[in-house]
Amino acid sequence: MLEFDGLNFLVIPKKSAPPFPCAILMHGYSSDKIQNSYAFPTLVERGYAIIAIDAEYHGDRKEKGKDLLSLDFDSNVKAFIQTIIDLRRTIDYLEYRNEIDKEKIVYLGSSMGAIMGAIFCAVEKRVKICTLFQGGGDWKLMLKDSQIGPLAELRKAILDGKVIDSHSKQKLTISDVAEKFKLIDPIHFIGEISPRPLFIANSKDDKVVPNSSAKILHEMAKEPKITKWVNPIPIDPTRHSIAMWELITESINFWDKYLFPQKDKENDAER
Repeated sequence: MLEFDGLNFLVIPKKSAPPFPCAILMHGYSSDKIQNSYAFPTLVERGYAIIAIDAEYHGDRKEKGKDLLSLDFDSNVKAFIQTIIDLRRTIDYLEYRNEIDKEKIVYLGSSMGAIMGAIFCAVEKRVKICTLFQGGGDWKLMLKDSQIGPLAELRKAILDGKVIDSHSKQKLTISDVAEKFKLIDPIHFIGEISPRPLFIANSKDDKVVPNSSAKILHEMAKEPKITKWVNPIPIDPTRHSIAMWELITESINFWDKYLFPQKDKENDAER
């Protein structure tokens, strides 16, 4: 069963009985709530409900002239924070749904959704397990090392002296801009996800979210965690895309291990 109100949608399995565990899915930059639809059939088949929303200035929330990675840094930070608030409101909504098991809510975010997810899962304790694909931390590293995409464009503008502080009217450096993003830097949050389980996967030699940025996120995450480096999809020159449809089964197995420990023990005995 699919419910859609323009801003979010909820998918409920039909082949099994409620209440269902629920996966909150968050998309990447410039995409929308449909991006992770590759995961829907497998999630539903495994008995998971799904809910997804658009980030601020994405999908059905697009606003002309607005962008989440613009030169208006105050607006960027507010948009990040607003999206995290909206994700928390999503759980508020799920708690009113009788079909959802409120004690079995998990999160899966990709790229920008992983960057936001590290913060969201840290502050929102109702999320029991966090899965982050293609995310990173330390805005200074992302601005310094990203070779393709909006972060690379922003770096070029900074180095060309085109980024001016709205208050001091001075040219900003990469360090200055990173400082403005400090409130939404995952490295300050990811350690707070523990003791809840965390699964992180990144592409080798990613040119969008640089490995330097991903590595520090892996290192600052606490146990219990799985960190994984995977080969990118060969046809993608950015080396940012990974075969997430393959990782989704591994993610569900990881979730089930903690959400349904008795079933996991039974599966181990059968093996």
